Amino acid sequence: MKSKKKEIEAKFERAGIAQGSTGMIKGYQKVVGCIMGKLTEEERDAAAKQADEWNEEQPPAEVQAE
Repeated sequence: MKSKKKEIEAKFERAGIAQGSTGMIKGYQKVVGCIMGKLTEEERDAAAKQADEWNEEQPPAEVQAE
């Protein structure tokens, strides 16, 4: 499952909302919900599988560093 972090950041950037700003914090759930709503069933299944794996172990170091 590819991270959607860049897509989330791009939505805020296009809207002229700075990272870490009050506007970003207020709108974060809405943007994430919008992106999650557009995932295919296959993408949702892959994300759920990855979440299960990361809950059993821990995410890779490069993911944790983000």
